[in-house]
Amino acid sequence: MGFKHRLKNIDEEAFLFYFQHQNIRALDNLIDLWQDQDRRDEVPLDHMKLNFILILTLLSRLIVKDGYSSETIFAKTEFMIDLVWDYDDLQAFQTFEKKIIHEYFQLFIIQHRKTDDLNVNHIMNYLYINLHKKVSLDELSQVLGTSKSHLVKVFKKTMDSTIMQYHMMLKMERADFFLTSTKMSYSDIALSLGFHDQSHFTRTFKRLRGITPKQFRGKHNI
Repeated sequence: MGFKHRLKNIDEEAFLFYFQHQNIRALDNLIDLWQDQDRRDEVPLDHMKLNFILILTLLSRLIVKDGYSSETIFAKTEFMIDLVWDYDDLQAFQTFEKKIIHEYFQLFIIQHRKTDDLNVNHIMNYLYINLHKKVSLDELSQVLGTSKSHLVKVFKKTMDSTIMQYHMMLKMERADFFLTSTKMSYSDIALSLGFHDQSHFTRTFKRLRGITPKQFRGKHNI
């Protein structure tokens, strides 16, 4: 069963169009449509997994074509494909599927936040790919082969933000997605974004968003 078969009468080009034009609402509607269709048709879970792998491959090629390092993206996709086979529950798999498509969508968006400075672009990409942990200036300096003072100066000048402030902004964008589009627990969200624990995540989120993660989720009826 191929990619087009899975999307039934939905044009494959629509999926790519919504992705490339950063229309997350239309993309979500399309994902919901094919997941509902899979459930109604009682498509075997293994077939869904194979189709999802095709989608991941398609998105990986699109993102690499858009300028990302092929080594980095294909390594990430390999890791995701390994995770696919860990799911035995339909609902859990479909939640995972939607979450990962969103993650690739965010990668695509970050790539379009390009600046005229190559070091700044590398920093933004590195910070996004490493949302799951705390990134230090020493680490960035070593990875990019540039002094910390230069990275700090050029990033602040270009982005009007410190590197750590920008990294936290990315974490909050991802937290917003987890809270409004998934049923992930607060502790799982905290761990997935590199916070020490749920309390640390809650305090930081409230400081930056003005309300707690629970209140934020409640406002979105999740």
